[in-house]
Amino acid sequence: MTTSSHPRKFHHRMSMFAIAIVGTCLLNNAMDSVETNNAWASIRQLDSTETISNPETMVIHFYIKTSGQDKYFNRAKRMVKTWGMDGAAGGGKMILMMDGKNRESVDAFGAEHSYLDIVHVDGTDRQGDYKKGSPSHEDLREAFHAQRVKTRAVFTEFVSSRNGDEAKQPPDWMCYLDDDMMVNVTNLKTELGRLWHSCTPNCFIADGLTYTGGVDYTSCGYCMERDLASRIEAVLSEKTDEELKWVGNDDVEFNRMLKQELNVARINSEYWYSQESKPKVTGTLMEKVTYWDEGYGETVTPNWKNNTDFMRSWVPTLSVFGEQYAPAVESSNS
Repeated sequence: MTTSSHPRKFHHRMSMFAIAIVGTCLLNNAMDSVETNNAWASIRQLDSTETISNPETMVIHFYIKTSGQDKYFNRAKRMVKTWGMDGAAGGGKMILMMDGKNRESVDAFGAEHSYLDIVHVDGTDRQGDYKKGSPSHEDLREAFHAQRVKTRAVFTEFVSSRNGDEAKQPPDWMCYLDDDMMVNVTNLKTELGRLWHSCTPNCFIADGLTYTGGVDYTSCGYCMERDLASRIEAVLSEKTDEELKWVGNDDVEFNRMLKQELNVARINSEYWYSQESKPKVTGTLMEKVTYWDEGYGETVTPNWKNNTDFMRSWVPTLSVFGEQYAPAVESSNS
C-alpha cells in the first residue's frame, strides 16, 4: 500500500460558546414522553414527512460486534444497560452478534432483556486474534476471515428481519457498531433523517477516516439506509470473498470492496467520534481530528476530567461516540 505525507483531513469547527448553548438546549428539551433512568434519555428533535427520515417513526436495528469473552461481553452489557432500551424503542432492535464463547452466560443475559436479541455466528471465535501482541500471519488471516463471516451474517440478519415476507420491507436503517461505542439514539435519528435527503440511496454514515494512500474507511462501525444494505446483502449472497477480492478486514477492506462493487463511499459525520477521533480545542474553536491527521498524536483532547464544563456540553450533542467519552454524559446526568 502506498503512503502519503498529506492525509486528507476532516475538520469540524465550532465555537465553544455555541457548543455550550447547543448542549444546554438539548439537555433542557429532554423528551418528557419517555421515562428512563439511564444517562441516554431521548431528546426531542426535528420532524419530517418521510418515515425513513422522520426521527419520530424511524426504525433502526443496531447490530453489535462483540464476543462472549469477558472483556468484550462486559462492554456489550454496558451498551445494553445504557442506551439499549432507547435503541429498541418504536420497533427498533439491539442485536448482539456473538461468537461461540461463554454461550450459556450470553444466552442467560439475553433472556433477561426482552428488547435484546442474541445471534451466535459460527466460525467467528478468532475475530479478535489480530490484537495479539505479535500476531502471526495465521492469526491475522483467521481474524479477518472471522470478521468477514460476521459482517456477512449482519446483512443476512437484516434482510431476514422480514421473516420470509417478501412484501415486507426491512427496517429503515441498520447500524453495525463495535462494542465500545455509545449512541444517543434520538440525536442519531435526527442526524440520519437530516442527511437522508442528500445521500439516498447510498446513505452510509460513520466516523469517516482516510487511510494513507487515499482509502476512505469507517472506524468502529457505521449506519446505512435500507436500500443500500439490501443491495450489499445481494452482492454478498452472489459472490464469495475471493470473487469480491475482499481478503482483509471488516473496515478498510470492506470499504474498499464497497467502492469497487457499488461505487459507494462512507460519509463522514461530524457527530461521530470513535476511538480514532478527538476534539481539538484552540482558543474558542473546536475541530475534529482523526488518527491519520497531522498532530493527532499530540495532546489535543481536553479530557472530560479536567474540562468538565466543555465535555458536559459537547458530548450530549454527539450521535455516536466511544466509551471514553461516556463519563461526561454520566456525570452530567448524576
